[in-house]
Amino acid sequence: MKQAHRSSYRRMRIDEAKTDADVETVFAVSAAVFGGDDDEKHGLAEWRRRRQVMHGRIFYVPSDDGSVLGFVFVHAHATSAKTMHVWIAATHPCARRQGVMRRLFQHCRSTFGGDHERLTVNTFPARFPHMPPFLAALGYAPIGIQGEKHCYALQLEPAV
Repeated sequence: MKQAHRSSYRRMRIDEAKTDADVETVFAVSAAVFGGDDDEKHGLAEWRRRRQVMHGRIFYVPSDDGSVLGFVFVHAHATSAKTMHVWIAATHPCARRQGVMRRLFQHCRSTFGGDHERLTVNTFPARFPHMPPFLAALGYAPIGIQGEKHCYALQLEPAV
């Protein structure tokens, strides 16, 4: 992937993975960032399952050359009604510190607001120390800690 040029935050296009080919393209970024492309918990088969069974939606920011700069995979929360959960998200290393993840999270907020009451996300601050302040800046509040996993929620605006 070529070095991404700094693109205008407002002009950043967000697409949704609609086909198996789209899902595989976005998944390749996840595997490159996190490793474990055959990991049972985060492998391609699990992506497909969550997309189908849990009404998953994958939003991503494409670069000018069609490569994926960042993505967020959101699905229905397993135990809370009217809640969507950010299951996994990443930014390609060449696109970090350009607002890609912020734009994706804001897209989720506007996409699911009205029909859902909240968005949740879990993170592991020991591994991803930038996530708690990032989430706080977007309005997410801590709702619990389960071992090393910290849970956050964002209350969404009701439909007007």
